[in-house]
Parts: sequence; C-alpha cells; structure tokens
Amino acid sequence: SVREESLSTGTPPSPRPSPRPSPRVLGEGVSSFLAGVIFMFCARFFLHIYAGHLPHVCLMPWTPLLLFAIDGLTFRGRLQFALIGAAALSMMILAGYPQMVHYTAVVAPIHVIARWIASPYKLRAAVGFATIGVLSIGLTAIQVLPSLDAAKESVRAGGTTYRFASSFSFPPENLLTLVAPNALGALQASEGAAPYFGQAYLWETSTFIGVGALVLAICAIILRPRSAALPLAMVIVSAALGLGANLPLHRWMYDGFPGFATFRGSSKFFFVASLFFAYLSAIGFRSLIVASKRELIRSASAAGVIAIALVILGLSIRFSTSVDGWFAGRLTRIVERGVERSDGHMPIANLGNAEFLKSAAATSSTSLFIAGAVACVLAVIVGGAIRKHAIVLLIPAIVIVEMFTFARSHRPTSALSSDPPKAWREAFEKLRPTDARFLRNPSSYEWRPGMTQIGDAWGYDPGVQRRYAQLMYFGQGFDPDHASSELMFRGPESAILRLARVAAILQIGDPPKAFPTQLAPLPRALLVPSARVLSSRDEMFSILGSPGFDPSYTVLLESAPPFAINGRTPTPVDIKFIDTDTREIDVNVIAPSVLLVTEAYSKDWHIRPQQPPPGEQRSYDVMPGDWAFIAIPLTAGKHHFILEYAPRSFNIGKWISAFTLLLLVPLSLLAAKDAKNAKNAKKEQRVRI
Repeated sequence: SVREESLSTGTPPSPRPSPRPSPRVLGEGVSSFLAGVIFMFCARFFLHIYAGHLPHVCLMPWTPLLLFAIDGLTFRGRLQFALIGAAALSMMILAGYPQMVHYTAVVAPIHVIARWIASPYKLRAAVGFATIGVLSIGLTAIQVLPSLDAAKESVRAGGTTYRFASSFSFPPENLLTLVAPNALGALQASEGAAPYFGQAYLWETSTFIGVGALVLAICAIILRPRSAALPLAMVIVSAALGLGANLPLHRWMYDGFPGFATFRGSSKFFFVASLFFAYLSAIGFRSLIVASKRELIRSASAAGVIAIALVILGLSIRFSTSVDGWFAGRLTRIVERGVERSDGHMPIANLGNAEFLKSAAATSSTSLFIAGAVACVLAVIVGGAIRKHAIVLLIPAIVIVEMFTFARSHRPTSALSSDPPKAWREAFEKLRPTDARFLRNPSSYEWRPGMTQIGDAWGYDPGVQRRYAQLMYFGQGFDPDHASSELMFRGPESAILRLARVAAILQIGDPPKAFPTQLAPLPRALLVPSARVLSSRDEMFSILGSPGFDPSYTVLLESAPPFAINGRTPTPVDIKFIDTDTREIDVNVIAPSVLLVTEAYSKDWHIRPQQPPPGEQRSYDVMPGDWAFIAIPLTAGKHHFILEYAPRSFNIGKWISAFTLLLLVPLSLLAAKDAKNAKNAKKEQRVRI
C-alpha cells in the first residue's frame, strides 16, 4: 500500500523503522547455534579426537549438511539441495570409515520417508533423493569399487561371527554418561578419581550430551510433541540399534540386514542419536522462548524431577561401597558381560577391593551430583521465566559452558608416536638393516611406532587379508575358520613365522619384553627351486606347520604352474619397494623356479614387464603360494618387471567418477538457473504485496 501511494503522488515512501526481531526469530537463530555447539562437543564426536580416530572426525560433521539437504528438498524441491546432499554424502564416504556411512544409511531412510510424506513437492523430492544417491556413488566410485574388492578378500568378507559382531555394544548402564560423563569413571583419572571401570572403551561407550540438552529435549517433547515426534523417533531407533546385543533387534539385523554382520561396535549408532538429540534440544529452546506460564511450569517441574533423580541416584551409589553391595554387584555384571563379548573390562581383582569400590563410588556420585546441580539451576531459571520471560536466554549460556567444560577436560590427545620400551628399542636395532618384521603380542596393543622403519607383520587394521589371517591363526593353534583382525601370538615357531618374516615378538607386560625367534625369517623375495601342488587347505596348513618344512626350498601351490619347476641353486633377487602398491623386481633365473614374495597375496596383484619375457614365457602368473603369499613361476633367463597392486575395479571406478564430475557441470548450471528463477519469483511476489 505504501508503494501504491508513492506511485500516485510521485514521492518516495518514507522509510519504516526496522522492526525488532520477534522472540520466535530470535529463538530460531540461538537454537540453531546451540544445537551446533551441542553436537560439536558431545562425547560421540569429541572423544574420537582423544582416541585419534581421524576418519570419524572427518565424517561426522558432514551428516548435518546431508540432513539440511534432505529438508531443503522436502520443503523447497530445488535441485541445488540435491547437489549439496550429494557433496555431503560423498565426503562422508571419502572420509574412509564405511561403518558410520552404513549406520547412517540404516537409520536415515526413516527421516527421508517422513520428510517425503510431508513434502508439498513429492515428485521433485523423490527425484532429488535419488539424485543424491546416484551422484554420491558416482563421485566416490574410484574409491568405493576397489574398497569393496579389498573387503571381499578380508576377514570381514561374508560377515563375522555373532560373538565378534556383538562386541562393543553400548552397555545400558552407560546411558548415565548422557548427563554425567564420569558416572562410570574418568577417561583420564585425576588425583582421587577412579579410572573408567565400565565395559569396552569410554570413547566408544560415552554418550554425554549434557543436562542442559536433556532438559531442552524433554521440553520439546512436552511442549511441541508434533515437532519433536520425528527427531525423537530417530533418537529411539538409533539408540535401540546402538544398544546392540543387549536387545533382540541386533540379532534380527545381523541375520537379515545387508552388510550389518560385517561390523562390530554398534555403539557407534549413538552418533546419529546424538545428532537428533541436539535437534530436539533446539526445538525445546524455541519452545521455551514463546512458552506460556503453564508450559513454563511444566518444563520447570520436569527439570526439577531430573535434578532430584540424579541426586538420589548419586546418594545411593555413594553409600553402597561394600564388596557385597548392589554397586559392586553391578560392576560384577559389567565385567562378566565384558568377558562374554570379548570387550575390555577392568581387572576382576578390583571387585573385591574395598578401596577401589570407594573411589569408584565417589567418582560416580560426584559426577551425578554435578549433573543434578546443573538440572536444579535450569529448573530455577525456567521457573523464574514465569515472572520475567527473558531469563530463559540464560539457558544457552549454561548449556554452552557445560559442553565447553566437558570438551576442555577431554582435550588432551595421545601422541602420534610413542617411545618403545628399552627391550623393544634393542630389538629394533637388531632388525633395522634387514627386511625382518616384528609382532605385537597381543596384536590389539595400541602402540604407535612412528618412524621405526621396521615392519609390523600384523598391523592394526580391521581389513586383514583373510588368507593371511587364517594361516597365522593356524600357526598359533587357533581355528583358522574363526580368524579375525586380532590375534594372541603364543607359538610354537614354524615355517609360518618365517614366511611372515617375523624375527621378534614384542610382549606386553610389566616390564615389556622382546623375544627373538629361533628360525631365521625369509627375505622379502626369493627363488624357490621346487613346488608341490595341494588342493586341500588343511593339508597345506598341516605341512606348513610341521617342524621339518623348509619354505625356502619348496613352495606349496593350489594349482599346477604353466611349466615344470626344476630349479637349481637360487640366485639373489633384487626387489625395490617403490610404494605400498608397487615393487620393482629384477632377477636372473638359472632354471625354472618360483619367485616367492613374502607379502600377503591378493588376486589384484598384477605384473607389468619392463622387457620381453625370456624364452618360452610369454606372460606371468601371480598365484597364491603357501596359501597366503605371492608366487610367480619364472622360466630360465633374466626377468625385470613391476609387481603392482592394481584392482581392475579402480579403472572402472575412475571412469565412472570422471563421468560424474562432467555431469555435475550442466547440473550445477541448471541448479543455479533454478535458484535464480526462485529468487526472481520471490521478488515479484514481494512487489505485488
């Protein structure tokens, strides 16, 4: 109307004073910031920094952006949100931790379907969701396809045992860490505080998100049940999956959901729960900003109930420190479950130690008392808002201080490398000039070797080659069919350790020790003058584990080589380690022999000749030798070639990713045009108004 008046009189309209932001607008801005702070400093994200889990840290921040894109497609139906979602999901995949991507894919469809049902642009939204999936798969094909190939040859191929998959399930008692981070002991125990005495590792089983966030989430459920319904459902589903083997749902998922049996550590589902918990907290604060007096009374009462419950629980723990009390009984169950599921647990001797129980009870109750005090303060603030509503703006400050305090107290991280014990350093000095390697016992010991320049024959990777793991398991007297990424080395020595080039066992203990092996390890590559073909794995293992077998004289093959092997005195092999995927080999063969490379076999090792093969040999075959290593039959003559790990799926993925990148150009132009049209339409609508 002002515009029409100015056009009729020919005078410009007088400027209107800028309106003060409404409480609702103010609440939206502050609540969004608050949710970001809560997720950034919650335990499910921040403690992975302490643990050095960089892929986790690189992956999780992209999840909110993916949800933002889903919501944008739902309520606006524009192409640009599909591109944003594809970029976010691609970065999650490329972060290098497929388990969290898989877990997000398990839970996210609930959110997507609920949003799609509410969308006014159902067709556009459906196309946009499909576009996110197709583009992200195309962009990451260069990494995803070879990764899938490698996974098929690892110990995770075809799933794991349920005992393995159920390990690191989220323990129910650890739900106390939602508001009291030290309810089960401290991650870094200070003077007078007990170290973590729960199941598994605290960075995997803490779900701290703060009392303030809990109070705000409950306010959202009480005051805005319709708005809170979807994030609450996501929290419940994610938490139920995170509890893992503690609920029947985990076994159903293990048996029926694709890929679920591949992973352990279902506690990681709580990162999705924490994200939607932060979302609930934002809804709760927005609700308090515009709440009526009756709603404020209900919210203050809820905060008061939480405060009272935490204090009562803290008191019951503080006064239950006897070795036959309920607190000690609860700790006994935690230890029993840890043993049952092969998780970490505190020493059993602590269960009968009155001093430890007293320290543990004091640490737990103190953390609960602090949480109760924060809840009490929040109850007073919400109650005080009945008379002066603006006082609710103190709540974000309290929540931020609470989260900053938690993050600050867990900021120290472990070093990228650590000094080995003296006995280990002496062993390294003896191994350094050779190709020999060592083994940590147990293999799960988290020592960061830094630049020792000495190889670890087992490593610390969950994707151990299945053949290699089976052979090593058999060599240590375990069932090879139950091979996993962890192993306790207990001897006896055999040709298997020689093949793995093991020259020393590094034993964890007090003090740590280093035991040299009695059998000399083989070199990185050697010519073996004879071969024997065996089709049975068990027969091959039996020979490899026998005391008299010499792997430097005979190699065991699963199929006959293309020509007879009748080598004589072997000559040295010149092998150069170019990078993790490439070896350059130069050797002069006197008579047909098998080149044995003592590295883990994979079907994706290939040979690129650097000169024409001599004599009758027109091509090279890369075969499994001694079940788990690389065998290459060679004719007499000089050979010079590159042995390269080059999955064919990498080349396929490379072209798919390149095509997808080219496809992004017209899609980006189309998205920009779509956004411009929407902006112009909104401007015309304002002009008409």
